[in-house]
Amino acid sequence: MPVLSCEGLHLSYGSTLALRGVDLRVGAGESVAVVGSSGSGKSTLLHCFAGLRVPDRGEVRVGGVLLSSLSDRRRSRLRLERMGVVFQFGELLPELTMEENVGLPLWVTGLSRSAVAERVGEVLDDFGIVHLADSYPGEVSGGEKQRAAVARALVHDPPIVLADEPTGSLDSVNADRVMSALVDRSCRYGQALVLVTHEMRFAELCDRRLTILDGEIALPRLRP
Repeated sequence: MPVLSCEGLHLSYGSTLALRGVDLRVGAGESVAVVGSSGSGKSTLLHCFAGLRVPDRGEVRVGGVLLSSLSDRRRSRLRLERMGVVFQFGELLPELTMEENVGLPLWVTGLSRSAVAERVGEVLDDFGIVHLADSYPGEVSGGEKQRAAVARALVHDPPIVLADEPTGSLDSVNADRVMSALVDRSCRYGQALVLVTHEMRFAELCDRRLTILDGEIALPRLRP
C-alpha cells in the first residue's frame, strides 16, 4: 500500500483548472520530484496532499486514510503527526524562538522537556543554526529561517515529507545541505518525499521525476 496517493484529482480556482485528473502514488522511502512551470499546478497538488486544499473531485489518501472523510480538526492532527511540510518561505511563529519553533511538532508526542531540547539541538546543529536557538525569527536572515522551517518539518521523523521549493531562499551551499538532508532521510528512515522544485539538479537527486503541465502529469516522450 502506498504511504501517500491521489486518484483522479481535479481542482479549480474559479474558471481556472489547476488540476486535471492527477494520479500519483508514493511509497515509503521513495522520493518524487514534481517539476513544471509557474502556475502548472505543482503547489496545488502539494496542498491537496497536505489536506490544506480539498479537491473538487478525486481522492487523497494518507496511509490508506481518505482525507475527505476527516474533519478539519482531524486533518490538522494527521498533518501534525504524520507529515513534515516545508513551504517556499520559512513560515515561523514570530513570538517563538528558533528553538521553540523547531520543537513544535514534538510537544504533541509526550516527550519530556529535556528529550525535546536534546532532539531540537541535534537538528539545529545538522542545519548549522544551533547558535541561533535563542534568537527570534525577526532577528535572523531569510535563509536561516528557511533552514529552521526544514528542521521543524524533520524533527519528529514523519513518514511523509512535503516540500514546496524548500531551497528558494538559500544560497547554493545551504541549498545543497538541505536537499541532501531531505533525500538522505527519505532513504534512511523510509520517508515518502514529494518535492516541488524548479531546480533540475535537485529533481535529479530523487527516485522519480514528474512534470506537471497545465494541471496534468505529462507523459514522457518516447524516443523514435
